[in-house]
Amino acid sequence: MHRSPGATSFHARRFERQERGSSTSLVAWHGRRPVGHTEVRWGGCDDVTVRAVWPGPGYRAVAPYVGRWSFENHEGVPRECVENLRFLVKELP
Repeated sequence: MHRSPGATSFHARRFERQERGSSTSLVAWHGRRPVGHTEVRWGGCDDVTVRAVWPGPGYRAVAPYVGRWSFENHEGVPRECVENLRFLVKELP
């Protein structure tokens, strides 16, 4: 994610949350064109109206696991990625 100009801008605050690890920003791409975005706030929404109805965190970790996937790089060489992950669950009301 790129930094936004202005310390009080919407995107600057979003970037700060991501830097602290309290959220993750996701961007949907169609080819080389961004077509959508969202932010997952791991501690839940901070809006007081939402907190009154749903006071708990948005997600909880239930199991660690290893994710693996393969791809071909720009030269056509196969590569394998291995990453330690956590399975997260969000219970809905």
